[in-house]
Order: sequence, then structure tokens, then C-alpha cells
Amino acid sequence: MKNKKLGSIRTEYGAFPEEHEMLTAKIFMHAGFDVLFLSPRRSKDMKTPDVEINGVLWEIKSPTGTSKATIDRNIKRAIKQSRNIIIDTRRCKLADEEIRHFLVKTEKSLAGVRRLKLITKRGKIIDIKG
Repeated sequence: MKNKKLGSIRTEYGAFPEEHEMLTAKIFMHAGFDVLFLSPRRSKDMKTPDVEINGVLWEIKSPTGTSKATIDRNIKRAIKQSRNIIIDTRRCKLADEEIRHFLVKTEKSLAGVRRLKLITKRGKIIDIKG
């Protein structure tokens, strides 16, 4: 059996990741990805993505609600920060399969989203779009 290369987690000066964001980053690190938490930019009307993963900017969302509307709302907020979005389901009350089905069903209507990844409650990374 081959040993999987372990990725890394780093933070820019001024970046203060929340605990759930760090837990999401660890999933990617264990999958061999290099994660860099970005410092928020301080200019008006400019939103900063949470992380850069292997050179690509991503926004992490970890919804806590109990409805599909919560997922939809989180995606709409995330797209203002990056066209690449990670939805981590581990804090959400909905079942992983219900969320995955909703995202697959609605991904064509998410025209502004370039890439969409789902992190399951068991820590599996699933590519939904891109």
C-alpha cells in the first residue's frame, strides 16, 4: 500500500481561522493538499476568500441550519468571496445525501460557481461541480 503524501496548513499574517475552518483544512491536508489561510483584505467592498488550496482560492462554508434554504443561502454568500466553494456538512443537521442531492440538482442554476466541493460528516471530499 502506498503512503499518501500529507499536505500542509499555513496562515498568512493577520489570518485568524475559526475552529470549523481549521477542521475543514485538516481534511484537505490529510488528502495531500496544501492549504493557506488568507488574511482578510481591508478595502471597502472587497471580500476575501478563506483559503488558497494548491493555488486555487476557495470560500469555506460550514452551515449549521436544518433546511436546504440554509445551504442555498450559504452558497449565495460564498460566491461573493470566491467562485470556488467548499460546503462542510459536519455542523449541519441535514443528512449528507440530502445535501448532496440538493447540490447536484441545483448546480446548473449556480452559474457563478466554478467549483463546488462537499465535505461529508465522515470527512470525505466529494466534487459536485468542476
